[in-house]
Amino acid sequence: MVMLPDGFAFNQANLQDFVDCSRRFQLRYVQGQQWPAVAAEPLSEYEVFVRRGAQFHRLVERHQLGLPAAEIVAGLGDPVLRAWWDAYLGFETLHTLPGERFPELRLSAELFGARAMAALDLVVVEPGVRATIFDWKTHGRVLRRAWLASRLQTVLYLYLVAAVGPGMWGGWLKPEMLSMVYWFPAEPSSPVEFCYSQQQHQEYGVRLAGLIQAIQGGEEGGVWPLTSETRLCGYCQFRSRCGRGTTAGAFGAFGEMDDVLEDAGGLLVFEEVDEVGF
Repeated sequence: MVMLPDGFAFNQANLQDFVDCSRRFQLRYVQGQQWPAVAAEPLSEYEVFVRRGAQFHRLVERHQLGLPAAEIVAGLGDPVLRAWWDAYLGFETLHTLPGERFPELRLSAELFGARAMAALDLVVVEPGVRATIFDWKTHGRVLRRAWLASRLQTVLYLYLVAAVGPGMWGGWLKPEMLSMVYWFPAEPSSPVEFCYSQQQHQEYGVRLAGLIQAIQGGEEGGVWPLTSETRLCGYCQFRSRCGRGTTAGAFGAFGEMDDVLEDAGGLLVFEEVDEVGF
């Protein structure tokens, strides 16, 4: 039985790591290895992507906490970030939605004998009516609905809010009153919404329990299986450690791998923004 580090908690990123490549999970979380390889080239472009996404999340958080929009963006010189901000201000569905707002909400709970955590960009709660999870995706294009539906982020976030939410906001919160919206500032008129249900809650629970049990039951030694989709290895920091190449994949080319994104659940490099702490 595998021994995970003290204080370890399952989240959308490390669960996705296991699904994408169990060897990557083993190296990163079980063995705690740090590898110097960069995730994508050119490094400067990748760093700008991560930094800009994190900054956008901070801007939205401040606005949802009640700070005036003009004060928040005073001196904002990045034209891309400013365009995203203007698109956000025009997102009427969000701004007219009634309810109390919980930006950058952190949830933690015991799930299936393990600790699980989720970092939610925004939850809007209208007591007795609905609770809506919003997630900002600062990518260059809208990601396909089928692909988003398969991601552990969608599964864990909806499941955890449905499990923990009644204790926070009241027993009225049933899975049918919960939904999740992915919003893309680069294409603001194309949000992707997932409505939840009791049946999905049961199915997601089975999936999460199976993943957690598979990880906890893994062998302490040996080499866990590597992904069969070798194109993803170019965007993994452990590629040279696994003998899967030494050159980082091109940052701009990753989004063109639609078949990999849907079939293998890739987009490794883009998980970084969701894991930035605020």
